[in-house]
Amino acid sequence: MRIGELAKATGLSASRVRFYEKHGILPPPERRANGYREYPASAIAILQFIDQGQALGFTLAELRAALSTGDEQMPARADMIDGLRRKQAELESHIETAIARRAQIIELIAELTSCEPS
Repeated sequence: MRIGELAKATGLSASRVRFYEKHGILPPPERRANGYREYPASAIAILQFIDQGQALGFTLAELRAALSTGDEQMPARADMIDGLRRKQAELESHIETAIARRAQIIELIAELTSCEPS
């Protein structure tokens, strides 16, 4: 399928597809004699994986690494589960840090407002 068809099938823009290709995340497609890109049907699943991964907070480098380990450009199920567990632990750490900062801010506000001149 051509880039416009792939973009439509995934809901991504053609420029986004080209971006992923340029940065080595999406494998380069075959080229027709006229120079048009010809993507395999498997590119839809790869792009959906990339889009969902980014929405979950994975970096492009993490996604590129994951895609490079799998058969037919998709990571194995066990590798995806491991990656999701690592991202979950990372997110939980960020949440704990944010909660601690929030408590410090609340404490500082209370301290500063109790010292306000009347």
